[in-house]
Amino acid sequence: MRVQPTLSLTRPVRLLLFLSAIILMCTLLRAHGQPLGQELTPEVPVGNAVLPGNQRLNWGQEPVNAVSTTRGQISLNGLWRFVPAEGATAKDRQVGWGYIRVPGNWKNNGDLVARGQGRMWQNFNGDQLNQAWYERPLKVPADWQGRAILLDFQRVSTDAEVFVNGKSAGQIRWPGDIVDLTPHVQARQEANLRLRVIAVDDRSQVEVYMGYLQTEMKPVTLDNKGIIGDVNLISRPRGGHVRDALLRPSTRQKLLNVDIELGEVTQAGTVALTAQMLDETGKVEQTFSQNLPVQVAGMQKITARRQT
Repeated sequence: MRVQPTLSLTRPVRLLLFLSAIILMCTLLRAHGQPLGQELTPEVPVGNAVLPGNQRLNWGQEPVNAVSTTRGQISLNGLWRFVPAEGATAKDRQVGWGYIRVPGNWKNNGDLVARGQGRMWQNFNGDQLNQAWYERPLKVPADWQGRAILLDFQRVSTDAEVFVNGKSAGQIRWPGDIVDLTPHVQARQEANLRLRVIAVDDRSQVEVYMGYLQTEMKPVTLDNKGIIGDVNLISRPRGGHVRDALLRPSTRQKLLNVDIELGEVTQAGTVALTAQMLDETGKVEQTFSQNLPVQVAGMQKITARRQT
């Protein structure tokens, strides 16, 4: 009769083996950089999008519109880099960029020209995304030397912060705003322009008209998100300047009112205003001039009047 040998582990030995298994598992988790108590998650490759062959970038090649001898304008519409600002990308983003059209709506897949790679792009949903980064280079023309350089956003949904070469240059509030880039850029030099756009509505609910004496409260949703209006780089003279002008004709009084909004006037005195009225072909029909008093002020309005 053959007796089969058996191995019997005492309780201290079993406990020692159990502790050794725990130590081995912890070592493996640390080797993979995974904190204890969390499941291992696969790495997601991160990379910039490849621009489709039917698209082209015109950065630095935009035509310069000379409004006058001291004013100019460059349209920055077109393709911009774009990446959702989620997780680690909420603070900064160096890789993972896609491309989006400006003006454009990140809720509209047709405006997203190409998507980058990374966890922030997984299951991308423009309806649920509340903030994103935009980026592109810009170059100030050489003949804009000595002028004030401004960035004009016609419409942003809903707010944004502007960065130039990594430094904050200003903020944009709904619906649009102008940011002074003069301290941050120089003529003949290229700069990196980056925006962090936040699309939120302060209202949690909105009243929806359903019919006569009938309304219903529904959650607020934004129809458009992102840079949804034109973007222009503008130059003008430094110091005192014309901010805006409004023509108000009165046929009853046979009077023509021209409201002029001035900015950054640093010396009180008199300014000479010259206005020209053009026909539909651009031909000058009438010209008139007036001297008007101004005060020292960051912004003020003066009005010129002419009998017609």
